[in-house]
Amino acid sequence: MNYIILGAGFIGKNLAIALNKSLSQNDHIIIVDKKCENIEFLKDKVKASFFNYDVRDLTGIFDGIVFNLCANVGVKSWSTKPYENYQDNKKITEYIINRCIKEKCSKYIFASTSEVYGSSDCINENSEFKLLNFYNNPRGLYALEKLEGELLSQKISNHINARFFNIIGKYQDIEKGVVPLFINQMKSNLAVTATDDTRCFCDVRDCVNALISLVNSDFKGNINIC
Repeated sequence: MNYIILGAGFIGKNLAIALNKSLSQNDHIIIVDKKCENIEFLKDKVKASFFNYDVRDLTGIFDGIVFNLCANVGVKSWSTKPYENYQDNKKITEYIINRCIKEKCSKYIFASTSEVYGSSDCINENSEFKLLNFYNNPRGLYALEKLEGELLSQKISNHINARFFNIIGKYQDIEKGVVPLFINQMKSNLAVTATDDTRCFCDVRDCVNALISLVNSDFKGNINIC
């Protein structure tokens, strides 16, 4: 079986290393990332085929279990270029879905987010999605792009939308994620810019174990990873 990891960022690195330890000799890992540093980081840690390309430049690699971890992420990036990130992520997801359908992938896992639930004060038991002001703030656009990605996933019968809740841990970029942001603010004696009273955090090791367990199960649909 081919295990195709699209995006070797923070979660992708941890997933690749975990799969490398758990798969059989008949299984094969394929890793795609357009950043040279991500590919080079994994070459001596994972036995895999590596493609240092934008995923939209590739065909013929989607016939297996596909982990779509491709996305422009990070607080800083979405704060400065929200519309550019929204459009780029959307086009990437659309391309991957089309290739998965044409090449008949066996399972598709999409990296979604807890942000699709919207603000905690606008959720009730009868409302799964309640996104407000998509176009007026970066957080809303990020959530909208992920929600649209989830809807596209439904074109593939054997799909999983994994909604991540603030994943933290090893190999995380210090420029991305709220915890590195908080740490850097405290180191610089700045006020911590926490906007929520409570937050749910998930260790990346638990996140990766959950993804691998889901792949080995018959589960389909949406699931929280928290």
